[in-house]
Amino acid sequence: MDKQRLEELNDLQQADTKDIIKTLIVDGTELVHTAGLLTEEIQELSQQDAITGSDLAEVAQYMADELLRYRRVLESVMVNQTAAKKDHNQIFVVERGDNVGIYIGETVNSGETIETSGRQPGQLVTTRTTLENLQKVAITAIAKDTPLRIYGADMKTVSNEIDAGTPIKDL
Repeated sequence: MDKQRLEELNDLQQADTKDIIKTLIVDGTELVHTAGLLTEEIQELSQQDAITGSDLAEVAQYMADELLRYRRVLESVMVNQTAAKKDHNQIFVVERGDNVGIYIGETVNSGETIETSGRQPGQLVTTRTTLENLQKVAITAIAKDTPLRIYGADMKTVSNEIDAGTPIKDL
């Protein structure tokens, strides 16, 4: 995932729910329109026997990318809604297999135990330093040369081991 897209996701997590819903409506409308155009194009090409396997693979990849983009906006809504409804501090995990989550709650000090929610609920993480609302945090120990994983996507590879409960600054 490129840096600009990650910044957009971070902005969405902190955005007002109404702004996120507007984004979902626009993105969803564009996605449906694009899918309709692609379907028409595929039907037309198949009637002319002018479509190849590589054409279909290209269309399928494009649609997969667009669906993933839309899904990430929906996941930002989940984070936002979780933050709005929070009744306790938690680390929201967007996707199973992520090793980084998003802390939601009041500022907590080092040594406090926080429970995960979202796609990996119930895991306990002990903070290594102070955590603030919407800060990203390692939910497991992350070995050297392992990618940070959030939103179901691998990000940058870490050059040093990171302990669970450590804030992730440059993500």
